[in-house]
Amino acid sequence: THARRSAFRNLRYRLPSLHHHMRKHAILTSVLLLELLALLLAQKHRFTEASKSLELAMRAAPGDVRLVKAQAAITEQAGDMAAAADQYRKLVTLEPRSRSAHLEKIARIELELGRGQRAREAAESLIQASPSNLAGYKLRAEIAFRTGEPAVGLETLRHAVRIAPRDLEVRLQ
Repeated sequence: THARRSAFRNLRYRLPSLHHHMRKHAILTSVLLLELLALLLAQKHRFTEASKSLELAMRAAPGDVRLVKAQAAITEQAGDMAAAADQYRKLVTLEPRSRSAHLEKIARIELELGRGQRAREAAESLIQASPSNLAGYKLRAEIAFRTGEPAVGLETLRHAVRIAPRDLEVRLQ
């Protein structure tokens, strides 16, 4: 009887912790299921429902990088490029390791949307994030040429050649 009372007391003190653990596990499971549902719906080109499923998952797990990436990809597939750019902007801060890739994606989307100034800003941020990476300079030059600023494009390419004088691809552009 003493062992039973002590086990009961121990269980009574552990119940809140167990309840919290079970609740956390249930939330994670529901987030994974909502994400899976969203991916399956997107595969069937049911982008609105997929997006709603991901929004529910993001409410349960705010700041989950995997969910924001999925939302960005699905909104891009759906053709809502402005919303996709917004999702990639979130990823710039949520996932600093992949900042350059997200900034490049933003710049390309903004250019596609005809928002040259925003595309230039994203390319400039890409260059600032990784000044020795030629991809940012090439992108900045491409944006300049496509938005009617050939002098800026040429100067950007000259700068890229000074950074990597042996890079044949930059020299040929």
